[in-house]
Amino acid sequence: MSQPGALQSRIRGWINGIEIVEPTEISIRKPKPTGFKFGPAGMIGKFKGQAAGAVQLTFAVPSEKAQFETFVESLDDFYFVFTKGSSRFSMSFCSYGDTELRGNYESGDSSVTATIVGTAPQQIA
Repeated sequence: MSQPGALQSRIRGWINGIEIVEPTEISIRKPKPTGFKFGPAGMIGKFKGQAAGAVQLTFAVPSEKAQFETFVESLDDFYFVFTKGSSRFSMSFCSYGDTELRGNYESGDSSVTATIVGTAPQQIA
């Protein structure tokens, strides 16, 4: 039986060449619109749209201003690069989408999630 290989444990991300170091979680999606069209007589056909890219960055809420507040919220039309194992991917024409602030009264934990949207990720290395 062969030994399992090492796992890549971190997804690193850069916005306009500057590494984002404060997120506690990162999620990268490539949603592709798909579905069916129906008329009075039933199904007409299936459609497939063009994929876009979406990144969600979750940050702890520090007492000082967070990296995403000083950096992400002030940008428009930027690029986002991330790693997946030893491969690098890029998303262009990115824009800051929205934020979600969450708090847990029991644990005292709070976080904010920032969403970035852009082109579908393309492998660059």
